[in-house]
Amino acid sequence: MTSSVRPLFGAGTARGGTGLVVQTLRANSRIELAMEPFLSVFKHYRSAVHRELAQTLHHQQPAVSDPMPSGYFSREDRAYLDCILGQTIDYDIPASELTEILDGIRGRAKYDAADLVAHVGSIRGSNYAELINSAIGMVRTARQRKGLSYCGTLENWCADFFPFLADRFPEARFFLVVRDPRAVVASALSADPSLRSTFLSYTRSIRKNLDLFLHYAGDPRFTGKLCLVKFEALVANPAGISREICDFLEVDYEPAMIDPANHVVPGSTELRDGVSSFEEQAVGYSPERASRWKQVLEQSVVDAVNALAYPELVSFGYLEHSSAVSFDGAALRALLAVPSVNEHLGSWSLESHA
Repeated sequence: MTSSVRPLFGAGTARGGTGLVVQTLRANSRIELAMEPFLSVFKHYRSAVHRELAQTLHHQQPAVSDPMPSGYFSREDRAYLDCILGQTIDYDIPASELTEILDGIRGRAKYDAADLVAHVGSIRGSNYAELINSAIGMVRTARQRKGLSYCGTLENWCADFFPFLADRFPEARFFLVVRDPRAVVASALSADPSLRSTFLSYTRSIRKNLDLFLHYAGDPRFTGKLCLVKFEALVANPAGISREICDFLEVDYEPAMIDPANHVVPGSTELRDGVSSFEEQAVGYSPERASRWKQVLEQSVVDAVNALAYPELVSFGYLEHSSAVSFDGAALRALLAVPSVNEHLGSWSLESHA
């Protein structure tokens, strides 16, 4: 990256409104973002951390194909997360592993950044910082936009790696997209079964994402460099929230940012599908998306999310403080009776002990 174009890194959760945020930012002439092509980079980095710290982690070595872990809900998981957040060291990348990473980028990019696939072969790097720098440069080259102030990527489930990125790219800026966990769960449970995660794992992962923002807000490395984007605020006030993000990035707000006609598939004029579980093509800003979960979720699911993510729901203004929120055997039995929670998801029972 040249000094005139800063890296921009975003994260959030699947079905958390990240696509709309990326489209809003990309519609600014000074900002370019790729939507989730580089997950394999962070999965391989995760594996490198495990190899380096195998003797102290006592944590099962993940396969590169494994999803990002749902969090720090056991002693072993907390030790793992502490290492990811605290070590932030770089690692050399063997040539054979680089090939695997690039293949992973090609496979992931075809979903929401297909225009980049033909350019992936240009990515180089002997370590992860070099690789990420080259990958962002590839995005700039492929999309050929002039006058940029920022170029970067949003990678869902990858907020864990913000400290590594902050250490390696001190000029970078970061944003985290959050959405009411109940709305995220409502979308996830209404998706095609092949796209669903287990209920408990999903809820834990959302909790971790919210907690990481609170953690980073107190980390000096992110002072003045980290922005929170609440999905509900964006759909209710697109112009106001977009202006706030532009102020954070020190770029001019452009009304084109909130014109849905500019929210297109990169490299084309085709409108990007918002990947909604409830609409054939979710385009633009609809406040209804912020409250739809109230009509969609069974009360037993709402009760479970409220109990499982209670501190975060209160901290982010999604739930009033109450002593009445709890989760007991009767609530668990009610939850297990909900078909959308358990259909084709036998592995959920493996986590029910927690």
